[in-house]
Amino acid sequence: MFKTALRRAELQASLEELAQFGSTVDLARTNEPAENAKVEIIQVGGIHESQVFELEDGRVACIADLAITNQTSRPIHLVEIELRTSWGQNQWDWLTPQRIKYQRRGKRECSYLTYQFPGKCGLQLEYDVVINHFLLERRSLPSRRPLEGFLLGIGGPMPAELRHGQFQELALSIVGSDHTKYATTIELWTSRLEPLQKKERPRTNLVAQAGKEEVAPRRGVTRTPVVRQSERLRV
Repeated sequence: MFKTALRRAELQASLEELAQFGSTVDLARTNEPAENAKVEIIQVGGIHESQVFELEDGRVACIADLAITNQTSRPIHLVEIELRTSWGQNQWDWLTPQRIKYQRRGKRECSYLTYQFPGKCGLQLEYDVVINHFLLERRSLPSRRPLEGFLLGIGGPMPAELRHGQFQELALSIVGSDHTKYATTIELWTSRLEPLQKKERPRTNLVAQAGKEEVAPRRGVTRTPVVRQSERLRV
């Protein structure tokens, strides 16, 4: 078993090196098929619901709509979630829920949990449709009970070569406490921010315009929020 794990690690290292030089590789192929049969990981939802997209600060973020089922007779304890890309982005900060406080009538303070990406236009998702807290806080996959929802993460700077509208293949692995990897390949749509087109400035008298500072054009972004198409199964 040790030799098998070593060969798999060497193969994965070689594929990652090829990916960094621009070669198209499938990193999920480094996992044993028998391991994947124990945990079923399926990408679900619409083609635009799972995305890699650009944040306002230039970083890349991901949102993957998944259905995960532990097909064994016992719970599986998790130690790590890995998401590897063809452009070398392998380290992700997985989002954690935020508690939002508000006051109701009679000045009674209430709160609720939500997930939100950073930025003024940051995408916000309801706590119940995200699976980060199941995978990263509870760290357990119950036996034969499907877990369905969004996996949310933030990486480093978004590479310039990622074009809006392209589909990207990413290797997703769930690592158990016995170091077993349950892997699959997911396909995410690419969404980049687009600056608002500069409005045409009206013609002015050159004499009246002299001495005035030129005002820089304002830039803005728009994003279409993810809309749930069906009620999600939750543990």
